[in-house]
Order: sequence, then C-alpha cells, then structure tokens
Amino acid sequence: MSAPMRRGACPTLAAPMASGDGLLARLMVAELTLAQLAGLARAAAAFGNGLVEVTARGSTQIRGLTAATAPKLAAALEDLGIEAPAGPPVVMGPLAGLDLAEFADPRPLAAALRGFSRPLAPKVSVVVDGGGALALDGLTADLRLRATAEGWTVWADRAPLGSFDAAGAVAAGRALLDRLSRTGGRARDLDLAPDAPPARPDVSPVGRFPLRDGVARGVAPAFGQTDAVALGALAEAARGAAGVRPAPGRALVFVGLSEEADARLLAGARALGFVTEAEDPRLRIAACAGAPACGSAWLAARAIAARLADPGFGITPPEGARLHVSGCAKRCAQPAGPAITLLGTPEGAVVTGEGLAVPDALRERLSRREVRGREVRGREVRG
Repeated sequence: MSAPMRRGACPTLAAPMASGDGLLARLMVAELTLAQLAGLARAAAAFGNGLVEVTARGSTQIRGLTAATAPKLAAALEDLGIEAPAGPPVVMGPLAGLDLAEFADPRPLAAALRGFSRPLAPKVSVVVDGGGALALDGLTADLRLRATAEGWTVWADRAPLGSFDAAGAVAAGRALLDRLSRTGGRARDLDLAPDAPPARPDVSPVGRFPLRDGVARGVAPAFGQTDAVALGALAEAARGAAGVRPAPGRALVFVGLSEEADARLLAGARALGFVTEAEDPRLRIAACAGAPACGSAWLAARAIAARLADPGFGITPPEGARLHVSGCAKRCAQPAGPAITLLGTPEGAVVTGEGLAVPDALRERLSRREVRGREVRGREVRG
C-alpha cells in the first residue's frame, strides 16, 4: 500500500488548497440569503468546475478553481456580501437563535469568540451550542461552550473548565484560546483531566423543525456534493425562506418558511435529487469527491456511494457506524465515530474498520466488483 497522505491546514478563500481537481476553497458562513446562495452557485460555475460541497462541520466548499480564478471567486463573493468571518472558526447549530428548544442564543457568544485575533494552530476549532434540537456533540472541538438550563458549560477538548453565565463562558473561552495561541498547540495537548461531556442523541439536520417564527427545512446534497445548476434551482424552489444556513452534517437548512413555502421547497428538493428524509440511506454513507472530479482518487467514490445506498445491494453498516468511501489514502470526508471504509490505493481497493471490526459478510459484499466498478482513471482496480 502507498505511504499515508496527510491533510494540512483548512483551505480558505484567501488560501485555497490544491486538490486533485484544482484548487479548493472553503467558506464558513452562518447564513446566506437566497440571492447569495444563487450567486454562489453562479460563481462556482464561472470560476470553478461547478461542484459545491457542504462539509461535515457545515462549511461550504467550491471545487475546481485555478490560481487565476480563485481571486475572481473571492471578489464575486465579496460583491454578493459573502465574507468569511475573521477569527477562529466557530460552529453553531443551524437553528441558532430561532430554535424553540434551545436554552440560550449562542450567536452573541460565537461573535465574541470570533473576535479573538491572535494566531492559532491550524484546525483549532470552537463549537458554541445553544442546547437545542440539533446537538453538536459529534463534532470535535478544542473549545466547546454548551448552554444548559443552569447556564453555560465550557470544555477544553474533553476536559471540563466549569459552568458560567454567558460573560463568564466567553471569558473562559478566550482564556483557553489565549493559552493555545501561546503554546501553538491544540487543547488535546494540554495537561487537563478528561471528562467528556455527556452526548445527546444525534438528530439529523434533514427534516422539518418548528421555529419561533415559521418552520425550518433541512435538505442535504447526496453525499455532501451538488452542482451549480441544482444549487441554483434549489435556491429558486426555496423562495419565501428568510435564509439558508449550511449545517453540520452536510446539509442546508432553510429558515423562516411558511407552510406553503415549506411544501414548495420539499417538492423542489426531491425533484432535484436532494436528500429530504432523515431515514434516507444516503445519510449513513460518507464519500470524498472521488474520480473523475479528483485526480488523486483511485475510486469513483460518489458513484460507489450511490450504489451502496441502493437497498438491492444489501449493504448496511452495523448499528451506530457509517460507511465511508475514500478515493485515496488522505481519507477525505472521514466521518466521526465508528466507520467502515472502502479505500482506494494504487494497489487496489481495501476495506478497513475505524473503531470496529469489519464483519466478514460485509467485507465480502464491499469487495464485490459490481460495487466498486471496473475501472478508475483508465486503470483496472484490483481486489
């Protein structure tokens, strides 16, 4: 097998990352208007290869850029009023500030933490969770703030730092970020006693959610990726929504919908091939861009993922685990928690288990030629 490949710092609009299909830019924004979503789709087609992704942490990725087109994309998004917030990346739930079930609005705390301006190590991350319907417990975080009925609890990775009011939680969070800035490391590197926060049930962001004003509807691009044409059409189908929020779990959550607008969006999303039901088997499968979109890939990952989601193949991951298809050893789109991975290598496709043993019957099914496909990039994939 080839030597392991590693991923570095997260790509941004200012510093896109080289990928197999050109440069990749990642944008973390809490909310877009429908006009901005449609404009982003047009920009992805004009300056990239038209592929747009939503990541597991709720960022938006635009693929297929070049050194010449990446600055044009950044300028086009700026003209649309789409700008990545400064400071450390802060993840909130897509219903933040609107959720009937949340204990507190996380947005003011998130804004205060984004104001931290000192340099941090790549991939240092912050989660601010208002404690609502869509839990963020499955996301790793160097700093985590979670609202409860008693106030805000704060963790450094898996180590509790205490319970506070909102101002105290921000102060504790900024103190941790300051410490990480001075050490240049991650929270997991600190000498702190771990005591992981209790995990709440994982709820899919796909579905219908009541809000203080109207309803929200979450839909997902199949395996996290769509094209500019479908995304533009989705923005049109969602007319009447107050906005759209890219969500952890590779979804798009449209907020402020009337009952009529919700019905129209649901019908449009289904017709466009988006995932609209939380029970859809495609949500239990993660896949990287794969071939032919990514020149590094040894597997057509998304085509394989679509076959794996077909009930006719009889391939179901064990309870609590997910399937993962990765075109190369970088293992892009690796899901959190237990997973069974079909991994492409120059020597052939292999099946591995992350956090669990792979059942022999499942390994055999995943190894079938009709699941993997015969060729990738003109090469025969050997078993």
